[in-house]
Amino acid sequence: MARIQPLPQAALPQYKPIFQLIEQNMGFVPSSLPTMARVPVLFDTFGAFAATVMNAGLIEPALVQLIAREPPGVVDSGDLIGATWACCVDRALGS
Repeated sequence: MARIQPLPQAALPQYKPIFQLIEQNMGFVPSSLPTMARVPVLFDTFGAFAATVMNAGLIEPALVQLIAREPPGVVDSGDLIGATWACCVDRALGS
């Protein structure tokens, strides 16, 4: 179980277009994203970082997807970065 629960997407209408785009591309929305949304500047900064990595053309898209995934069961969302960002959110919230 996640230490910090993601916010329900319904509580984040400002991010709906982003979640839709991610779901369209990946088939799901990693739970790390609605968790990061607890600290909006963190979510926005991560989004800018991810867009830069994906659009810089330095890394093949398929490789980026492999990097973004952990073996099943290691991180609930299957998101390698999720554990790191959950820790950042945890610290930001003072938990």
